[in-house]
Amino acid sequence: MLSSPLREWFKAFRTVYLITDKRAISIESGLLTSIRNYAPSQLKDLYRKDKRNGTGHIIITTRLRRGNDGDSWSEDIGFMNIRNPKEVEKLLRQLAKTEVY
Repeated sequence: MLSSPLREWFKAFRTVYLITDKRAISIESGLLTSIRNYAPSQLKDLYRKDKRNGTGHIIITTRLRRGNDGDSWSEDIGFMNIRNPKEVEKLLRQLAKTEVY
């Protein structure tokens, strides 16, 4: 638990976010590479969390997690610790208005 902020800081350097005209993508590298694709229909309920330093998060979905001891918590999933979160939110909302066939 004490190392959680440090792990998140290192994770930020291994994560790339992309917005195309058809989808939003997050790529996180490490021992394994995790790629998440978000279609426009998945971006309808996103919201922004701003930090005082000008960075922030764009939350696309929330996942419930359960630990080995039975405790549960929620995990925000989206574009995390990004610069100019207002501008990124604007781009994602524009993408959410498009239809992909």
